[in-house]
Order: sequence, then structure tokens, then C-alpha cells
Amino acid sequence: MVIGISVDTETKQEVIPFIRKNGKNYQVAYATSEVVQAYGGIEAIPTSFVIDKSRKFVDKHEGLVPKSDYTDVINKLLN
Repeated sequence: MVIGISVDTETKQEVIPFIRKNGKNYQVAYATSEVVQAYGGIEAIPTSFVIDKSRKFVDKHEGLVPKSDYTDVINKLLN
């Protein structure tokens, strides 16, 4: 499952139009400072986290990374 989390409070009103314009097919939520800190802070946008089914933090990627970076981690979790 993919969930987008917007951390930018200054452009909050632009999130839904962006989702519609770009045809995003996943849910998007707004982060609180508690959420940001719970995952070790966010140094760059985008920052992506892989969390397993038991809600355990597994991996973190800062910046744009190849799809294979995610699939490799996910495949290890599934095997």
C-alpha cells in the first residue's frame, strides 16, 4: 500500500488539485510534527519509508531513487 504524506503546510490548499491533475491513485494525508519526528525527521523532499505489515520501520530513502530500491526491499520482506 502506498500513502502519500504532505509535510508542507504553506501549500496545503494545492495538494488536492495536484493529486487530481497528476492522476495519483493513492491516499494522501497531512503530516503533523509528531509524525515527522516519529520517523526520524525529514531532511529532504521526497523522503520515502518502507514499513512492514507489523508497522515496523524497515527502510528510508531520501530524494528520488530508482523503483528497484523499493522493490528490492519489498521482495526481501516477502521472501
